[in-house]
Amino acid sequence: MEKCAEKEHMNWKNGGQSGCVYHGGEELYEMQGKVLGMFGLSNLLHADVFTKTRQMEAEVIAMTLNLFNGKPDEGACGSVTSGGTESILLAMKAYRDWGRAERGITEPNIVIPRSAHAAFIKAGQYFGIDVRIARLNEIMDVDLNHVETLVNKNTVAIVGSCPQFPQGVVDNIEGLSKIALDHKTNLHVDGCLGGYLLPFMEENGFPMPTR
Repeated sequence: MEKCAEKEHMNWKNGGQSGCVYHGGEELYEMQGKVLGMFGLSNLLHADVFTKTRQMEAEVIAMTLNLFNGKPDEGACGSVTSGGTESILLAMKAYRDWGRAERGITEPNIVIPRSAHAAFIKAGQYFGIDVRIARLNEIMDVDLNHVETLVNKNTVAIVGSCPQFPQGVVDNIEGLSKIALDHKTNLHVDGCLGGYLLPFMEENGFPMPTR
């Protein structure tokens, strides 16, 4: 097993991979292994039994809300998932169910940039949602004019990436927000690859990519 692990990690440790491993250094890696060993048998489906893991989830959510200016007294909340794909799937199911319950929408669609995470396509296949793909402009940002033409009365969510997968570009979230408000639909901002870096950019000397 040690030989397998050494071979498995060699490629990304040499800088041969990007976007598949999130490594904070050997000290953090060792600490994570110890913690996983301590709680490996905890089952979060039974939060009443495994109360400390539930507490950790609540604290992670609270820290995240604080980083992104989420206000619990205004309804901001969250949940911890296994990763970006599950997070996107759960959100798209929620939008589909919202459209059905609140608007009577039986043929829902979402509008996503061509650069969006592949899990949005999966969500469409899993949950019967038509996925409408908006083209990008010359700077690889989503084309707002094209988004506007794709939105209709059955649109349950408009998606923007912050940042997006292929080039790391932050979509025009403010522009997408205006379109969503005009059409009285939901705006989903996906930050599953790099989103947690954004709150720390300015203090580390990088301009915040907003419009």
